[in-house]
Amino acid sequence: MEKSAHGFSPKTSLCRVVVFLAALIGVGCGPKPSGLPPSEWVLPPLANQQPAVDAETVDRESPPQPTRPPAEPVLADQLRQRVTVLVEEIGERNISRAFAGLQKSANYIERSFKDMGFKPVNHQYTCDGHQVRNIVATLEGSAQADEIVVIGAHYDSAIGTPGANDNASGVAALLELARLMKDDRPRRTLRFVAFVNEERPTFTPTTWGACATRAIVGRTKTTSSPCSPWT
Repeated sequence: MEKSAHGFSPKTSLCRVVVFLAALIGVGCGPKPSGLPPSEWVLPPLANQQPAVDAETVDRESPPQPTRPPAEPVLADQLRQRVTVLVEEIGERNISRAFAGLQKSANYIERSFKDMGFKPVNHQYTCDGHQVRNIVATLEGSAQADEIVVIGAHYDSAIGTPGANDNASGVAALLELARLMKDDRPRRTLRFVAFVNEERPTFTPTTWGACATRAIVGRTKTTSSPCSPWT
């Protein structure tokens, strides 16, 4: 009988290959199912093989993953509602030709602060014969109360505009920050301020509401000088 270079006959080598393949696929190992043709035999699972999982079962049993935190839609709705009030329900607001709207927006901001549990303070001064005001809500600091962080936005609009982006959106953000932080205990004092008279022609050092900074940081509560809170 002929032998290969490795010392085995072709017949022996062929038998070894058949045995190896049979072991690899699990045929010929262990008892065979009685009464079933080989075409219907079920092969045993390979080592470390994971059982098959139906895709529908995974989709049905796995909870849907949120695309954003639950608080975000609520915040978005709140911001939208506040902008809608200032822009659509109140509209233009300035001392030049929409002073009634300016007063309505100030009342809305003050009422919003009160609804959150704040006790807002009005810092008033006179400008062009009108009594105008900044509205301030304070959250006292727990450790460094004398250090004050001012968070502000102006609530008047430019002449001829309802001021959605300038600055109803800023006022909405101011109010929502106050609402979200009202129960916090910050180390420093926070003052949420809605300023008046940022738009022209009142955007000057003697007429803009932000120039009442002396009042905002607590050095005085009011000023009676016409359009001159700096004095």
